[in-house]
Amino acid sequence: MVSSFCRLAETRALFLSILSPTIQSRIPSSWPTKGLIPTRLNDVEFLLDDIDESRFPRAAGQGIKVHTGFQSTFERTADGILSGVQTALLSTGASNVLVTGHSLGAALAMLTGSMLRESLDPSVSVTISTFGMPRAGNQAWANFVDSNGGVTFMTNQHDPVPSVPPLLLEFAHPSGEIHVVDSSQRNIVSCPGQDNENCISGNSLFDVSIGDHLGPYFSDITFGSSECA
Repeated sequence: MVSSFCRLAETRALFLSILSPTIQSRIPSSWPTKGLIPTRLNDVEFLLDDIDESRFPRAAGQGIKVHTGFQSTFERTADGILSGVQTALLSTGASNVLVTGHSLGAALAMLTGSMLRESLDPSVSVTISTFGMPRAGNQAWANFVDSNGGVTFMTNQHDPVPSVPPLLLEFAHPSGEIHVVDSSQRNIVSCPGQDNENCISGNSLFDVSIGDHLGPYFSDITFGSSECA
């Protein structure tokens, strides 16, 4: 059952909230901005800002910084998502929340899921699972995510998006990468640690495939080139 939908025209950000009665979960999902590769200013700027500690109290005093554009977009959706999830949990009695997204929406999903873990009752389990996720913050942010429930993120072959912003600009991925090695969809590996060089972080930026960003990730799951795929 789809219970809420939001489009932010100024950033082309979208989120969809779904209630799954069969698994008693609330599923907020974030869409990427339109197009295969980030083109808008908030997508391509590789700047880091201090995390909003009012939304992430546990992050206070840890030197955590996140991508300027991602945080700006997250701030526009955060209140609506939090309110919708709280209302759904209260009305249904569900105790599991799954937050997911693809591409830039994956970065928003990681921020959103981390916020929900801070804001919801500890009895509510929040799972974050994403696809084609770019790096969203500095090393302190990656460590914070790992120590507060973690994330599972799928990367596919030679997709360039998870390799940006680059490590040399002090961005980092948390742990939890699952990497699709080849197009057979059978060779899928778990990547221990952060930015494992045997997985997506070991790819050359001179050997990339835009098509890999769309999938397939597994079982022929692909994401279309438009925001409504």
